Amino acid sequence: MVNAPVQPEMSFFQTIQHYLNPRLIWQKITESKDVIFDVIVFSGVGFLVGFVLKRYGEYVAVLVGFILALVLLQHFELLNIGINWAKINHCFGLKPIVVPEGGSLAAVYWEWVTQNVAAVIGFFVGFFVGLRVG
Repeated sequence: MVNAPVQPEMSFFQTIQHYLNPRLIWQKITESKDVIFDVIVFSGVGFLVGFVLKRYGEYVAVLVGFILALVLLQHFELLNIGINWAKINHCFGLKPIVVPEGGSLAAVYWEWVTQNVAAVIGFFVGFFVGLRVG
């Protein structure tokens, strides 16, 4: 048998540093033109959201209140709203996640973020630029 070299285990911070390495991220981005297109689209969406939030914050607050009222009515089973998340993910080209049994909302959100890093980074860059411009 051939002895393969054993790679030392990386600590938590070394693992984070490895995944957040700008060269590695840039290499992954340049490997796919679809990823670049996604970054541009989500940056545009983030810009629009940030701009609208800054410019029309009062109206956004009313819209958020309306949505919260709908969620509350659904919680008390006075209203039933169904969202086809598979179709939304397919339409925007996002990767769906598998929800583990007993998984928390934060764990599910983190899993989605790690599978769609380019879209999340593009959205937040566009969002902060939109807030600055608006």
